[in-house]
Amino acid sequence: MKVVSDSFNDMHKRRYFNDTMDIINYNRKTIRYTDIIFYFRTLKEIRLKYPFKELESLFDPLNIYPFYYFMPFLFISDLHDKGQYIERIRYVGIISTLIARRAILTDLFVDEQYEQLISRNMGDLKKEYLGYYLQIIDVEINNIASKIFIEPSSFYAFYNRRFNEYVNIMLMEKDVSPLIGMDEKAFKKYAVGKSILHLLVSDMVLYIIKKQELTHQFDNMMKSFIMYLTLQDDVLDIMEDIQKQQPSHFYPWISDGKIIESIDENVEKAVLLKFYLGGGIERCEDLINKYVEDIITAVKKINHPLKSWLKVIERMSLKTKDKLDSFKAVRDELHFFLSQQE
Repeated sequence: MKVVSDSFNDMHKRRYFNDTMDIINYNRKTIRYTDIIFYFRTLKEIRLKYPFKELESLFDPLNIYPFYYFMPFLFISDLHDKGQYIERIRYVGIISTLIARRAILTDLFVDEQYEQLISRNMGDLKKEYLGYYLQIIDVEINNIASKIFIEPSSFYAFYNRRFNEYVNIMLMEKDVSPLIGMDEKAFKKYAVGKSILHLLVSDMVLYIIKKQELTHQFDNMMKSFIMYLTLQDDVLDIMEDIQKQQPSHFYPWISDGKIIESIDENVEKAVLLKFYLGGGIERCEDLINKYVEDIITAVKKINHPLKSWLKVIERMSLKTKDKLDSFKAVRDELHFFLSQQE
């Protein structure tokens, strides 16, 4: 499904949105045009409540991965009676994208990744106002939740449990060694903890369709999915993670289990050469295959139809393979270049 609108004034973001729709609707009609209209219209209504120029980017439908709005639709797409849930699932999607905005905004400011804020057209947001931005998002999450839950206490039972996990991880983040990736179990706890609020999405869906007994199984699936997404971020941010001393899938492998104290041009070249020529691409490929297999294994244990979700994972895997192929092309060029220097 392609979307054309005057509001899409950035060709890159429009292309990214259409790529997202290509993934979501891969071989299946999961999302309808009216679902997309609801997404844009609702975020516009929220934005108009706060007439400050800098907040326009915070509620721009294209500035934060649009995938998060559409994710809850995938969890009901294969139900025969899904029509009765659509209205509330749309609101879950709005909460999902607000959670994503909250988590990403916090992460970028805490890690001082201001260049990424600028790249998302969010450069006008100020770190000293982060608390206010988060308050605004929380107010809107509460407003939307009141439209989904007959008893708001049900939502807060989910929210408080997940939020406590999230806060505990964020408070300890500055004390976490960038080498935590050497311990697979500890690294998974850290990486999943930073994105744990996304499990609220499956919490809400299961509440709506009255299948809360599946919470543990969905948690396992979502945690594997979070690791899959974390890996994709890590492979694109190898140098940045080292500069910021951030834990990642690659830091301890790149550094042979040592802290890299400072980055200069020679260190940067050595890091990139090790990634491309020392097995980094193969490591990434192995981890991608592992996490995808973990997702599929988790889905098989869930007594709930998730064919549309698996189709999305399949499509994501194909796009990841394309990215890895581009890395392999660079690797081959490096091999050729070095062979000519001998």
